[in-house]
Amino acid sequence: SSRIAQWSPGPAANAVFAMSEPYVHLLASSVPKRYCFRLVFRDLKADAPFDGTARIALDLLSPTSAVELHAKDIEVQSASVTASGGQVVPMTRAEVRESTETVLLHFDSRLSGEVVLECAYRGKVRGPLSGVYHCTFEGGVAGVSTHFEPVFARYAFPCIDEPKAKASFQLTIVAPEGLTAVSNMPETSSRPAEAEGASLTEHVFADTPRMSSYLVGFAIGDFGVIRLPSGEAPVPMSLYAQRGREESGRFALQIAARSLAFFEKFFGEKFPLPKLDVVVPPAFPIGGMENWGFITLTNRVLMGEAASLQKRQGVAGLAAHEVSHMWFGDLVTPCWWDDLWLKEGFASWVNLLPLEEFFPSWRVWDHWASDTLYSSADGGKGGALEIDQYRATHPVEVPVNHPSEVQEIFDGLSYNKGSAIVNMLYHSLGRDTFRQGLSAWLTRYKNSNSTTKELWSELSKASGQGVAEMADTWTKQMGFPVLQVSRRASDTGGDVWVVRQRRFALPQQGGEPEDGAEGPAAKRAKPSLWTIPLRVVHDEAGAGGAAPE
Repeated sequence: SSRIAQWSPGPAANAVFAMSEPYVHLLASSVPKRYCFRLVFRDLKADAPFDGTARIALDLLSPTSAVELHAKDIEVQSASVTASGGQVVPMTRAEVRESTETVLLHFDSRLSGEVVLECAYRGKVRGPLSGVYHCTFEGGVAGVSTHFEPVFARYAFPCIDEPKAKASFQLTIVAPEGLTAVSNMPETSSRPAEAEGASLTEHVFADTPRMSSYLVGFAIGDFGVIRLPSGEAPVPMSLYAQRGREESGRFALQIAARSLAFFEKFFGEKFPLPKLDVVVPPAFPIGGMENWGFITLTNRVLMGEAASLQKRQGVAGLAAHEVSHMWFGDLVTPCWWDDLWLKEGFASWVNLLPLEEFFPSWRVWDHWASDTLYSSADGGKGGALEIDQYRATHPVEVPVNHPSEVQEIFDGLSYNKGSAIVNMLYHSLGRDTFRQGLSAWLTRYKNSNSTTKELWSELSKASGQGVAEMADTWTKQMGFPVLQVSRRASDTGGDVWVVRQRRFALPQQGGEPEDGAEGPAAKRAKPSLWTIPLRVVHDEAGAGGAAPE
């Protein structure tokens, strides 16, 4: 996704990373294989109820008389489990656990192995940007869209809402007639339907590949659509926006299509879905979201021919960012939110590669250096060096002990410092070596999950260098170094160049000095050291000609 929370330095900045109540992963007890959900929307206004039915193929890893699923603001009305032998076991009661945002479904019999859980439930349309949320189209027409990252799929359907719990999803959306429904996969059929006297249409969508629950998405509304002609993109691509405004999204759609083709070559891996849609809901307060095959973007990407260069650059960067996630985040997904920085930092860097090729006059890397490292032009992100100069900062790799902590690390360090670290590795290892290691990582972990450590391992194999040993000094400790370079005469003639490093950090307001300064804090603290790839360019006095490196 493309969103960065505002950050301000202060003593409380580290408080969000304090240990919370231990989180128990549901994936430790049951593994989902396939979900089939049918969601019926008679009314799309905020707080309106919707009815759902679920059919979930599960592998229960040990005998149990209760099945636990993530569910928030969902009322499970009935449920049963069909065991592998065909025995149907009805639910005796549903126990709602508010503290863990789960529902525990109890049964009279002990269950184990492969089972099929079926249930009926009721949820509700929510406010902006969590779960199934309400949005208003022109003329007051009600619609809904979804946002499930990081842990909001549980508002739409009972599931194991963890990134490592990959499964296939088959959605059927029943919505008021006359409205368009879009989801991750192509629509396979539609037909009229009725519910309590309301005229509805049933939209059936194809099964997804194995994917994480937070990447599922759908939208219902009065959308207009533009479609790219065959041959302009690797797969069919369309853009959905408020009717009458769809044409103003053509530039975003074209950049998304060109980026898709670029990344297929760069990653050495074809886009695996049969289509890619770009959807612009009326209400979407963040930049974008990489739902697999169903990218959602802010309506700020809708623009006229007279749009400024700065506006066009922002739209292009956003579109390319979300398209890059189709591989880095969707095809290969972090095992857990500890590695959020990797997918977001990587996307914030790699989105510039296609733009550099498409628009060389834009000088995208000059803007990247000023906006990403120092201070962003929009004032809402905070450059990596700007944020990381304070004592009250945090490493980009942050242990996430509970999903409630995830929102706090959608910040400038995850995106901007992460982007800078990836850029450093790319130039240190070299383009071809970096791509070789990246391609090997995608091939090995596609349709699965991975970690920062596993990416470093593939880059190490490709380069023959200890990538983790270098990169860990940048991702696992806070702050950044300042280098002092000095020259002195050698005893044997010539010059000796001496490079020293220390952490650059401003003292906390009213507090003690940071590393490298005198004072109790400096004496207690373990000095920070970074493994720094250096390139030295200098002139040889009197040599004339080109300066050696």
